[in-house]
Amino acid sequence: MANPHNLQTLRATGNCPSSDLREADLHGSLLKGSKLTASDLRKANLSQADLVEASLSAANLGEANLSEADLSGAYLQKADLEAALLDGATLKNAVLYGANLKKASMNETDLEGAKMEGANLESAMLQEAQLDGATLHQANLNGANLNGADLSDAQLTGATLQEAQLEGADLTHANFSGANLKGANLENAKVEGANFTGAILEGAKLLGTGLELAKQAGATTAKAAGTVAQAGLDLFSGKRTSSR
Repeated sequence: MANPHNLQTLRATGNCPSSDLREADLHGSLLKGSKLTASDLRKANLSQADLVEASLSAANLGEANLSEADLSGAYLQKADLEAALLDGATLKNAVLYGANLKKASMNETDLEGAKMEGANLESAMLQEAQLDGATLHQANLNGANLNGADLSDAQLTGATLQEAQLEGADLTHANFSGANLKGANLENAKVEGANFTGAILEGAKLLGTGLELAKQAGATTAKAAGTVAQAGLDLFSGKRTSSR
């Protein structure tokens, strides 16, 4: 349970770093710009809270309820959000470098422009999530569900997406160079302008993307559209191209 003194301090000042706020009921609280660095907020109720630009770096938010909360521009570097509920939340331009979001539920969450380099999103639920322009270099998305998500212009160089679900996702102009998509499901995803240079697509489901043509041509790794065309196939139309 939350430390009563810590809870009182937070409500009075909006700041309470390194505090014990476990299971605290902060539903709808106005905590814009609050300093909660390294605080213990496990299983806390922060649904619909205003946490715009709040400092939550290294905070423990495991199993916390942040559904429909506004965390735009919040600082969550190395925060622990394992199994947290973030459905419908806003994390636009939030900083999540190295954060743990394993098994977190982020369906329909707005992560536009979020900085998530090195974050752990293994088995996270991100259906219909907005990740356009997000930075996910070296992120772990193994087994994540991104069906219908918007990843247009997202940066995923070196990311791992083994067995990830990306059916119907918008991957327009996304950068997957060097990413591992082994066994991933990309059926009917939009891949126009996406960069798959050096990406691993072994065992991936690619029906309806145009990427399956590269696989039929004998490629074991996906290449950028211009490179795949050298195999005599146009990546998106499936038509034979003139040999060079």
